[in-house]
Amino acid sequence: YQQISFEACGFAYRGEEYILSAGKATPLLLQKKGLADLKRPVIGLNTGSGSIFAGKGWTRESWLALVMRIQTELKASCLLLGGERERELNAFLTEKSCSPTLIDTGCDNPLADFMSIVDLCDLAVCGDTLGMHIAIGLKKKVVALFGSTCPQEIDLYGRGIKIVAPGLSCAPCY
Repeated sequence: YQQISFEACGFAYRGEEYILSAGKATPLLLQKKGLADLKRPVIGLNTGSGSIFAGKGWTRESWLALVMRIQTELKASCLLLGGERERELNAFLTEKSCSPTLIDTGCDNPLADFMSIVDLCDLAVCGDTLGMHIAIGLKKKVVALFGSTCPQEIDLYGRGIKIVAPGLSCAPCY
């Protein structure tokens, strides 16, 4: 996608990365969200998928299995990320995990706060979402989950992996 955009403007694409910077999370935001004493590593789980392409989202069972595996095997701090549509899912994950290292960062964060929270992460697990693009722009390690959208359109700039849903004969089917 970046190459196509560059070429449409008459420029040669040379792997230029996103230019994005986030303000540092303020002590008040860290305290308010329960993020003041994060244990490293920090993994952000952006559970959302937006409403335009229905096939982009993971099931709640898949997210829960990932949360449980991270909690037991990696012993990492997990930050649940998302917007209003993820409120119920993130509450479900928090309730089922019963872990003090799983923190729901809220679903009503202004964009600047959301970016600051993503910037706290060492790794972000995201679908093809705004959260994924923010994590890429902030030069975070990314595990990008693809279902109905096209993984070839996204450049992780050598800092991540793409997981493509198996068995989707229509993919990318948007």
